[in-house]
Amino acid sequence: MADIEKLGVECLPHVRVVKITKDNVTYLNQGNQQRTILADNIIVTSGTQSDLALADELSALDIEVLSVGDCNGVSYIEGAIHEGYKVGSQI
Repeated sequence: MADIEKLGVECLPHVRVVKITKDNVTYLNQGNQQRTILADNIIVTSGTQSDLALADELSALDIEVLSVGDCNGVSYIEGAIHEGYKVGSQI
């Protein structure tokens, strides 16, 4: 995110895209107001969420599970790398 901000990329969190054309994007903001802005490039992300369902199923079968990264809670890649290294060192 720091690199994105340095490059001057405009981020519009919590909006719903209505239409993307060659030159712009139309979206609904949090107040449900429609807005259109000019854009050369558009990246649409839909968010992430943690999911320990598989780890829980395996644990219920008495299989040792070591979970790392976003399954424990969505965070930055640096945290996932650190967790992976730490758990990998334990194996």
